[in-house]
Amino acid sequence: EVQYHLGMVRYMLGQKETARTALEKAVKATTDFTGIDKAREYLTRLDGTGGIDSESTIESLTERLRKTPGDLVARTALAELQAKAGKFQEAAASYEQALKSNPRLPGALVGLANLYSGPLADSAKAVEYARLARALDDRDPAAARALGTAVLQQGDFRYAYTLLKESSRDAPSDSGLTVELARAAYGFGRSDEARALMKPVAEASGNPKLAADAGQFLLLTGDRSALTASAVDAALKQNPSDIAALLASADLTATGGPEAAIPVYEKILKQFPDLVPAQAALAGILADSNQKLAQATKLAEKARQALPDDPRLARTMGILSIRQGSAEPAVRFLKESNVRSPLNADGLVWLGLAQLKSGPPADGLATLQRALAANPGPSLQKAATEAITKAQKEAAVAAAQEKGESVKPEKP
Repeated sequence: EVQYHLGMVRYMLGQKETARTALEKAVKATTDFTGIDKAREYLTRLDGTGGIDSESTIESLTERLRKTPGDLVARTALAELQAKAGKFQEAAASYEQALKSNPRLPGALVGLANLYSGPLADSAKAVEYARLARALDDRDPAAARALGTAVLQQGDFRYAYTLLKESSRDAPSDSGLTVELARAAYGFGRSDEARALMKPVAEASGNPKLAADAGQFLLLTGDRSALTASAVDAALKQNPSDIAALLASADLTATGGPEAAIPVYEKILKQFPDLVPAQAALAGILADSNQKLAQATKLAEKARQALPDDPRLARTMGILSIRQGSAEPAVRFLKESNVRSPLNADGLVWLGLAQLKSGPPADGLATLQRALAANPGPSLQKAATEAITKAQKEAAVAAAQEKGESVKPEKP
């Protein structure tokens, strides 16, 4: 009888799992008690996973709630069915009604968060409800997913990645969750991981829409030579906030010259300030073109927090350092980049220039000679040649002075 009363209290509080456990213990008791029939009745309302019986309909639940308006299990089940039927505003109202009876009802809070991050399209409200659910139980995977989805929409890719990764441990085969996790990973700068997550979803046949979304993502984030402007435009028409499509658009613009993509990346970062691939790309372009160096440094430093081992970012930091007169950090950053991924001819020029300014000229001269042999771009080839000539002349003057020889000044 104690289990019966406990189960009924849990049921009326909307706590499905604990209610089911207690009521099952009550009806299995060897001795009868006054409420055994009622215990069986309420137990039949719960299925094996703590939800309402699958045969229940909106009409029958509405009728039940007329008789027992405080039945929170029925109220949340009604909201779930209304949401499945596309009656989203009605579903939200049902969840809200349940929360008036019990503000600490996780299912209602998560349900509202999912509605507002989905069809009701209000990410601020979604975050609000999801945070409340998360505060009730920070180990609840449903609350973690709801909050992860909501903050993903707001562009907090790092936090979204953490939450969705946590939630995915309890649902590794949930393709919808996998897609969300992949998008968070991509926004956080983990493109290889994002593509690895998306690939099996694209190849699966269980959910055609998810497979199509995953396939589109793989196209947008893959080989740029296979990407067309029409494909990017179609993706942006479908979802103007698709980060993969936005970044693909910027990359396509950059094919006409990297500097042409600067305003595109700036517009993207205005919408998603924490989008790591955009931070890294814009910082690199600004560094190479010697523009807005303070802004580029801030962007590169932010991106480095997410991608501390990225060789491209180390290269960018090296170029920014030497452009701003800090030769020793430039050498350190460029050597770090070279260890992780060998520098190309242009990168070697920057390393050589930094070495000339930071220490004995021998290392810098050797690096610049290697760079010239690798055929850098015209402007850097000129810079390398001039630097070598200048260093050699300075070395000759120094050697002559050591011998006590007079050195004639060069004619202007």
